[in-house]
Amino acid sequence: MMQALFCSGVKSFAILGLVHYSHGLALKTAEQAVFLAASKELLYARSDDPLFAEDYPALFEAACIVNKRENWFWQVGYEKRRMGDARARQRICLALPASMGAGWVSSELVGVDFENHGVDVLGEVEAFRGLCDDSLYKLDRVFKNGDKSYVPLPIHQSAANAWRAVLTMGGFLLLITSPRLSYGHAEAEASHVA
Repeated sequence: MMQALFCSGVKSFAILGLVHYSHGLALKTAEQAVFLAASKELLYARSDDPLFAEDYPALFEAACIVNKRENWFWQVGYEKRRMGDARARQRICLALPASMGAGWVSSELVGVDFENHGVDVLGEVEAFRGLCDDSLYKLDRVFKNGDKSYVPLPIHQSAANAWRAVLTMGGFLLLITSPRLSYGHAEAEASHVA
């Protein structure tokens, strides 16, 4: 988990969102194990590499679980073919799990002094979450109209700003870290589910 605290903004929020997903998803035990496995895959992914479905099977499965739910949308789109590629590859967007992670961080900030070193921590986190949700809402309509192309969403700068704001509360961030992020424990849970 400590390694996740030093990832880029989108990736860090997404890891937290996979572990602290929205209760509205109502995940079954086996689905929870998939989300934990996806968080581990993401933890070890390079921040600047695109996330293709065939390279990150647990992350792809988590997205499929979400997309089977009514009124939920996690972008997994087809990236444009490059010269020499025989097929289009499915690329996974992190906007939805990052939004869930930002939502969890916001809920944990209740009752905390939001101004830290002149930074409005809650404001930055909520601005990022709103941008993710708004972008996904617009893109969901495009996907429903039949265009399943991968669309890079303009969330990275907002994520970086929000994550920098969260990091100003370093001690607080360590206190709210969940034991669910102990990957040895997650693997034990997943093996019991299988």
